[in-house]
This record gives sequence, C-alpha cells and structure tokens, in this order.
Amino acid sequence: MSPPSLERVDSIGIDEFAVRKGYVYKTIVVDLKSGRILHVGQGKAADALAGFWKRVRRKKLDIKYIATDLSAAFISSVLENCPKAVHVFDHFHVVKLMNEKLDEIRRAQYNMEKDINKRKVLKGTRYLLLRNGADIFDKEYKTRLDTALDMNKPISQAYYLKEQLREIWMQPNKQATEKVMLDWVKQAQESKVPQLMKMAVTIMAYRTGILAWYDCPISTGKVEGINNKIKVMKKVAYGFRNEKVFSAKVICAARLPHHSKYQMNLKYVLWLMLLAFFGNKQSNKEAEIPQEGFSLFCYFACSNNNASDMSKSTYFTIAVCKFTGQQ
Repeated sequence: MSPPSLERVDSIGIDEFAVRKGYVYKTIVVDLKSGRILHVGQGKAADALAGFWKRVRRKKLDIKYIATDLSAAFISSVLENCPKAVHVFDHFHVVKLMNEKLDEIRRAQYNMEKDINKRKVLKGTRYLLLRNGADIFDKEYKTRLDTALDMNKPISQAYYLKEQLREIWMQPNKQATEKVMLDWVKQAQESKVPQLMKMAVTIMAYRTGILAWYDCPISTGKVEGINNKIKVMKKVAYGFRNEKVFSAKVICAARLPHHSKYQMNLKYVLWLMLLAFFGNKQSNKEAEIPQEGFSLFCYFACSNNNASDMSKSTYFTIAVCKFTGQQ
C-alpha cells in the first residue's frame, strides 16, 4: 500500500496515542487542512517520525506550520528536521498541565489539613476547581468553591493563576501577550508554592512555542479528534493483534474523503432514504444523487460489525437503491 500523498501539505499536527497504554504507542502526523493522516510511526520517540521526514526531504516539501504538544521528542525532531517552520505548542496541553498542578496542590493541602470540617469542604472540590470559573452557574456550587478558596491560600493562588493563564491566548498581539505571560510567571514565583514555581519555569522554557500561536493560531485539536476515532475503531474491532494491520487500518481510514462536498452528499442521501422509507416519491430529477456520495454512504451503512445494526443498514440501503435506481 502506497503512503498518503504529501502534495500541497504545508501545516501539520503531530501527536501520539496508546495502542496498549504504558506499553505500546504510535505517533501520527496529520495534515491540519484536510484532516488526512500522513504518517503512522511506531512508538512516541523522535525516531517514530524518521520515515515521515525522509519523505519530506525526498519530495522537497516546504512545511511552514507545525503543532505539537510539549513532548521533548517532538520538539527536538521538529527542530532538527524542519527548523524554519513556525512551531506552535498546543495551548490545550499547556492548560492541562496547569490543571494537573492545581490538582496536585489540592491533594497535598487535603492531606496536610487536620481540621475535619475543612477536609470535608476540600474533598469534593476537584471538579469545581478544574472547571472554568465562568461556566459555574449553580449558586450552591459557586458558594462551595468560594468557601474552599477562602479557607486555603495555596489552592486559592493556584486557582486564580489557572484562570489567568487562559488570558495568554486572548490578547490582541504577541507583544501584549508577552507582558501578560511575564506578569503571570512573576505571580507564580512569588506565591512560593513549589508546584506553581515549577509551572512558571515550564512556561518560560516553552514561551517561544506558546507565543508562536500569534504567528499561526493552530492546535493539535484535529489530531486529538482523529486519535479518538482511532480508539473507537480499535474498540469496535476488540483490538488488533498485528501492529502492521492496525497501522494499515489507520491509513485506510484516513484515505476516506474529508471534503465538505461529501458531507453534503451524505446528508442528501440520508434525506432521500427517509423519503423512500415514508413512501414520498419525488421526481427523477430530485432523486438524482452523485454516485460518489451514494457509494460513501453504502460504505458507512454496511461497515458496522453489529449484526442487527448491519441488517437494518442493509434494508435502508436497499430501499434507497430501489428509490434512486442505483444498483
């Protein structure tokens, strides 16, 4: 099977996913414009991308924008093989890292607290602390959060810094962002909370990639979405014993069309299917649908592993075939 085409690719996202968590990982490279998987590498180290960079050099491809998480392996690989590209560190991973620090502080403060009543208040606050403050509308939850913040200074400091961290990606330009970032780092260092001081060091270490978001506002969100689809595929198949077969499945799934015209065709076919089901006959002109859209729908309709669902999908497909005259 030939590898996916790299034609016109100029922005990519890189991320890893667990085949067997803690044991086997794979790294994928995704075209951020089309959503196609361009490469599947074994492991999550820098050498997992060796095959992809080899193809890039052979095709003399000019990759301008790259989005990754904070993985040291990915950063070193991009720096070595594509140093001129704008390398953006995914802001969701930065926020996630801060959330982990906040939760670590909460657990430490809970274990240190001797007052039974205060321990009861802190015990159920994890969800409230990690949630965006603007999204907490329930008055009872809001009161409980305020009580927990008032009684514990380290948690309060961490929570408000967590809320302020999102402002880094809400500024009008890079210069304003740099000022906000330096102010955030100063507050974190002055808090004297070890976890926050460590987070401040991390922010400063990755500041170039964080600020690069203002040069090109991309993220690995599309890659994470594809990772979730891969996990669902693996779950439906009850796992894959052969790693090569699994990688081939991932690449094949990526070869399905992603263009919006196919989505329109699918919606049109579903609409026709409902008309056929309820017996609303339309004119031949209205019944015409593109062959590519119909074939794509049949693929999805008949690819379900569940026997009962498969039979239902087959009946629906047959109904559309009779209605539209497609064989």
